[in-house]
Amino acid sequence: MSRNKFPHDQDNRIQKLYYDVNIHTIFNRTKLQNVKNKFWKYLHYLEKDEPNNMPKLLELQTIRDGLYIQLQRAKKDAFIHNPIHESHKKRDLLVPLFNEADDNYEEMKCYCYLHDVVIDDILDKITEIRTQQTKIKHYKKCAHCEKMNTVTISGCTSNHKLCSDCIYDKTECPVCNEELDLVHCDICLEYKKELVDTGCGNKHQTCKNCLVKIKQKNNLCPFCRGSCSSDRELLIDFEMRLEAAREQQRYIDIDSDRFIEDNDDITMHMENLISRYPSRRYANRDARREEDEEEEDRRDRMEDRRESMRERAREHRANATR
Repeated sequence: MSRNKFPHDQDNRIQKLYYDVNIHTIFNRTKLQNVKNKFWKYLHYLEKDEPNNMPKLLELQTIRDGLYIQLQRAKKDAFIHNPIHESHKKRDLLVPLFNEADDNYEEMKCYCYLHDVVIDDILDKITEIRTQQTKIKHYKKCAHCEKMNTVTISGCTSNHKLCSDCIYDKTECPVCNEELDLVHCDICLEYKKELVDTGCGNKHQTCKNCLVKIKQKNNLCPFCRGSCSSDRELLIDFEMRLEAAREQQRYIDIDSDRFIEDNDDITMHMENLISRYPSRRYANRDARREEDEEEEDRRDRMEDRRESMRERAREHRANATR
């Protein structure tokens, strides 16, 4: 596998730390913290160097663009004049300068890109170390195989801590050979002291913790998908739900009646206040209403008069034509 180079890493220490150290095989939190601190220190160094990269890149770009403009002018002058003109010499001198400036700009551009890629890779590695640190909180050494893994207490008198491989399908402790008197639960895949019936018709059994979770989720047996409650329990649960719904409906009806009574009382109170203390707003509203009615009557009378005048004019024209 090809290895990327890290900037400002003369002895390739960060490169070896990044590629050679397997984080998932370290179960010591102190070692993980030391590795993470080294990456953090290198990351802070790169972040301090990052603000200086962009001004250098812009400066090299300006130099390259200026030389490019001068080179194009020199080529144009050399094309117009004779071969012995000074513009040919100027063109020949500007070509290597422009090539060098272009190479410097491209090199700086690649360095800036590599700088950003390295920062992202280091941040991903730090996140990976944090995840491993969170995992190893639950990792302990197995008393039988002495491997770091998630362990459970075997249940013997000495309370030996065993991993899942050492405790699985065992009826005695593999360390002290003591009988455990355990029964295997097919749901959580652990050995328990006692199993209980799920409540289905087939009398399947699980541990108490699994049965509580099953009833909270869907109340169905995970083996036969039957109900985990008997008919009597279902009837009692139905009656309790029905009684709770009736009680809630009764409270809703009482609250609605109180709201209607309170609304009627508020309306009567407002009417009494308006009649006792007539405000200017209501008086002005009544006055405006009367004025509007009078104006409408006046317009109706004027319209009637105009209509009668038109009728008389038509009769007069009819008599004149005869």
